[in-house]
Amino acid sequence: MDWLIAARALGLWASNEIEIYAQSSIAGIGGGGIVSAVWVLTAEIVEVKHRAKWSQALSVTWSCSAIAGPLIGGLFSGWFSLHPKNDR
Repeated sequence: MDWLIAARALGLWASNEIEIYAQSSIAGIGGGGIVSAVWVLTAEIVEVKHRAKWSQALSVTWSCSAIAGPLIGGLFSGWFSLHPKNDR
């Protein structure tokens, strides 16, 4: 988790696009590690006969979050923008 937080913190002080791309790459690697860790831990914890059920639950969770996350993020960014509104 520290890896992800550090990479995002570096992005706050990026002065050009190359630095933003670099920190996004680092954060992406950390995010991929989290996904892999979830699957590995599930395989270690869950019994073999119940593993298919848990794998299905994880797949559904990742699929729903991949669809809902950008939609909710887009709504929030539209409603709560940091840019000043022009009320003319």
